[in-house]
Amino acid sequence: MLKKSRYSRVFVCGHRGFLFARGAGNLLYEHVLDLDTGKIRRDYKGQRIYILVPAPAGGNVLDSVYWKYRKVYAGEQGDMLYDSDWGDWRLFETIQAPEKEDNIK
Repeated sequence: MLKKSRYSRVFVCGHRGFLFARGAGNLLYEHVLDLDTGKIRRDYKGQRIYILVPAPAGGNVLDSVYWKYRKVYAGEQGDMLYDSDWGDWRLFETIQAPEKEDNIK
């Protein structure tokens, strides 16, 4: 992520995200209990935004990410692109329009 941009940010979803983000101990990761990709894109405009989602198993199925974005873990969320698996977590990059087009004359 940081190889793509030093302005990357990872939003870690759900209740398990509390432990993950706290254990990471840096500013790259932020915990989000109630994911709103539109708000995150607006609030962090110009940054590469990633969403880290735990597997929909056990208590994780109760996290709001699964009732707001029902097929997110399967990669069927329209504004997110699958990036990679991190154990039983999936990482997605949000789709954002560029702030400016470099090739426009």
